[in-house]
Amino acid sequence: MAAARPKVEPLTDADLSEDLTGAVDAAGRRTGWWSTPQGPDGATMSVPFVEGRAHGVSVVRRADGAPVAEWTWVEGVAHGPHRIWHATSRLAEDHTFENGFMAGVSRSFDEEGRLFAEREMQAGLAHGKERLYLPDGTLFGVREYANGLPHGRDVMFDGQGRTTHERTHFHGTPDGDERLGPLRATWRHGALIRSDFRFIDEVGAPAPTPFLRILFAAFVVAVLAWHTPGLTATLLGIGAAIWIHEAGHAAAARRAGIPVAFLRVGFGPLVARWMRGNRVTELRLVPIFGFVAPTQVRPSAMPLVSAAIRGEPEPRGVRVDPDEAPEPASERAPPLRRLTYELGGVAANLLTAFVARWLSHDPGDPVAAAAWCGRMALRMLAAVPAALASLFDFSAWVGGQDGLLAAGDAEVTSFGIAVQMFGVVSLILFSFNLAPIPPLDGYRALLSLFEAATGRRPPEAATKWMQRIGVALFALLAVGGLWHMGRDLFNVLTK
Repeated sequence: MAAARPKVEPLTDADLSEDLTGAVDAAGRRTGWWSTPQGPDGATMSVPFVEGRAHGVSVVRRADGAPVAEWTWVEGVAHGPHRIWHATSRLAEDHTFENGFMAGVSRSFDEEGRLFAEREMQAGLAHGKERLYLPDGTLFGVREYANGLPHGRDVMFDGQGRTTHERTHFHGTPDGDERLGPLRATWRHGALIRSDFRFIDEVGAPAPTPFLRILFAAFVVAVLAWHTPGLTATLLGIGAAIWIHEAGHAAAARRAGIPVAFLRVGFGPLVARWMRGNRVTELRLVPIFGFVAPTQVRPSAMPLVSAAIRGEPEPRGVRVDPDEAPEPASERAPPLRRLTYELGGVAANLLTAFVARWLSHDPGDPVAAAAWCGRMALRMLAAVPAALASLFDFSAWVGGQDGLLAAGDAEVTSFGIAVQMFGVVSLILFSFNLAPIPPLDGYRALLSLFEAATGRRPPEAATKWMQRIGVALFALLAVGGLWHMGRDLFNVLTK
């Protein structure tokens, strides 16, 4: 995600403690030394005033007289050296202020007095190079900044001066090639285009294969399968259908030139987090949930990002405004491309249902499988209003006429019934997500169709009210739907 451009206010004597006490002149202005206690250890801050403004060097000292910090003031504005000391009385920070803003080279030291970081500053913001040092003084990192944001090369070294990690930024967003040992990645204005990375940790750094977490998840599944095989199969089937749904969104997004930063299935303890292509995928232990998050991109950079995602030549004449606030990439995509992304999940579920029916009941007749799938999909869509009223009670769809346990299916094997059941779960997700309720796919698809037809987006006030109502209704429907679906499929699987 792109960082927001920092805002810095000048440091003036208005930022000093209001508890300062001292003398005033005939005009009622502060004059001479003013002081106030600082903390419970007996430290005291003393500030010199001239004609009501801080002017000179203010000092914070401990009870034993050792310095804690000092600032230089000129007519009420920080201007000059600013230093902070460790409890060991060794220098910790060494800065310079100009007209209230930090400027020049800012240095940081450890408790042994060894330099470990220095950064070039301008108008209170990092501007130039930041250098990081090991305790022995060896340089191990260099990052370039512009107006407070990483801009330029970001390089890390090992103890022998060899490059271990290299990345390029454009005003706070990764842009260009990244190299981490033998691994490579390509970024375009904050969007990951391709990557060799595999398993990663919470901050995006490569991590070893999480064997212990995977073994723990497998153990939990095995214990549940031993005691409640029906419930376990239900959860795994729902999780797989949700995974396919979210993967359909991600695949459609790539086709539409919309970068996806994150795909998640499940909640609860983390099982694994890895990178594939241009996104991070995360699997949690309880697989009844899922979402896809588009990458945050500056609007003016979207044509460049979209072309890179689709593998097209980079458009010419595109100027990226570094002051723009990043937005989800889908928000700036053309409405029809956005519609492709929004309907990718339900399309994947519909295709899954067709394949499941074809494999389980009609292996030699794909037309019959497609006809069944179409009838079931239309039937579920037609029943959406009634399903909404009953909090998505799918019992009739699962076991009724022409449903999963329809007459004439007795010759189908148990495996065939299980496969088709997975198809029915996919159709349930298909119909559920097409309901025009925020934040489901059907609602977002309607907004995209409206924009494609009218050339403008719906009024913002109307969409905000719809979202508020929709979130409350969606939560109620989600709980009811999961309850009914889990109950019905559990009953079927445990017969």
